[in-house]
Amino acid sequence: MAIVSVHQPNFMPWTKLLAKIVASDVYVAYDSVQFNKREFHARQRFATARGAAVFLSVPVRHTGNREVIRDMRIVNEQPWRERHLEFLAANYGSTPYFGEVFPIIEGVYATKYELLVDHNVRLIEAFCGYLGAGTRVVRSSTLPHDGSREERLLELVRAVGGDEHLT
Repeated sequence: MAIVSVHQPNFMPWTKLLAKIVASDVYVAYDSVQFNKREFHARQRFATARGAAVFLSVPVRHTGNREVIRDMRIVNEQPWRERHLEFLAANYGSTPYFGEVFPIIEGVYATKYELLVDHNVRLIEAFCGYLGAGTRVVRSSTLPHDGSREERLLELVRAVGGDEHLT
């Protein structure tokens, strides 16, 4: 049996989310739920070198309908990748481990993913690899799950052979 964490595949996962994923045998990227632009699916808050809060966002196409995370398409015509990398280098370049972590981010950013979920899951996998985690990543959209919120979570945990859900 396995310890399973289930969470939306957010952009640039924060420390606590990564800690939860790393502590799991299996991480289910919950990509079958509704996209919410107010959440951190396509944006993340960073601090500038002077401490001001700034959001970095991945531009996505909105249809106006109830959009699901797995279907969100990236607007690749915008130079967001270059802007993100420049921001990170300018504001975090002198921090410890930047020289180790930045190439990982650059590697993920080198691929022009069409779907936001592909970009986000690849970032999560890359960070897990850096941290030496053997966590298996599975997308919820590939697993059977239906019913109430609790029933869906239970089905997802069971579908990947889990006996414990880490929240």
